[in-house]
Amino acid sequence: MSESSAVRDSRPGVGSSSLFSLTGRTAPVTGSTRGIGRALATGLVRAGARVIVHGRDPERAATAADEIAREAGAAETSGSADAGGPDTAGAGAAGSGSTLSVGVDVTDPAAVDAAIGEIEAEHGTPDILVNNAGIQRRAPIAEFRDEDWDALVATNLSAAFYCARRVAAGMTARGSGMIIQIGSFQSQLARPWIAAYSATKGGIVMLTKGLAADLAPHGIQVNALAPAASPPSSPGPSSRMRSSPPGWVGAPPPGAGARWRSWSARWSSSPRTRAPSSTARRCTSTGA
Repeated sequence: MSESSAVRDSRPGVGSSSLFSLTGRTAPVTGSTRGIGRALATGLVRAGARVIVHGRDPERAATAADEIAREAGAAETSGSADAGGPDTAGAGAAGSGSTLSVGVDVTDPAAVDAAIGEIEAEHGTPDILVNNAGIQRRAPIAEFRDEDWDALVATNLSAAFYCARRVAAGMTARGSGMIIQIGSFQSQLARPWIAAYSATKGGIVMLTKGLAADLAPHGIQVNALAPAASPPSSPGPSSRMRSSPPGWVGAPPPGAGARWRSWSARWSSSPRTRAPSSTARRCTSTGA
């Protein structure tokens, strides 16, 4: 993995020093090369965390990791951290965050185990896991293909289970940790053509509650965020934009991740979570 450091942003409400510090904390964020995952990864870097930027394509993940580091603090320093070797990268300003990258198929449990194992070997058990990886497939239910159903369940639900299961052992042994699941407001709202997608996001809500029940006694907090629609990766108006009453959908605001960091501040202020809980919070912006 390669690592890039980012100094803290000094702008009010954006820099980590204005809220709290995640210096020394390690946080894999699945599906973080774009969209909601990228916004959350950027916010965590600004708070001082070492963020593992994830994507299926290793080159794309590496590029995104470098870009996030620059966006978070415009740092010029970078380096590498070889598996099993010393961490010599990310030697930026004191309290600065950094990024690494990993390319892995999170729908493959063996690949997840290997990737988390490499992270643990280099940096210890992750302090924060953000399960964000997800896809969308749309079709009338009578025309919905088996392969699309399988892909939705594998990416949106099974991947979150595999990643949470893998980090849970180390978090339990340590007695602390935080798992964030990215759900959707579609878990509570029925709309045409996305019954399968809504089912997977409803599954995330119950997976979150079940994980919280299992892990709360070990000082591990598990929560779900339920964002509204976010912009498509391709340019031009989408059906989501056209169907939205104001004609727009959520987008990362300036200082994306600041409110996310503020919400998490109580947990981060202590090495051990005092009141593990499970909640599903509806957000109207990817910066929530």
